[in-house]
Amino acid sequence: MIPNFELKTIRVNTETLAYEIAGDGALILCLPGVGDLRQEYDRLAPQLVKAGFRVMVADLRGHGDTSVGWQSFDVPA
Repeated sequence: MIPNFELKTIRVNTETLAYEIAGDGALILCLPGVGDLRQEYDRLAPQLVKAGFRVMVADLRGHGDTSVGWQSFDVPA
């Protein structure tokens, strides 16, 4: 978990998405590449908050703290 970031989850049907969020200002959404986790942004995200942005880092479906039971992993889903 990134210091000073709040870990949250959101339910989508029966599955869970995990993300961390902090800061104020314009939102920057940080999504890792396939096979990576939100922790890829542990160094960058605090710097973006310090620069005045609100930053959200999220795990992709089936990765990290996000649940793995999704019926589909394609873009429309």
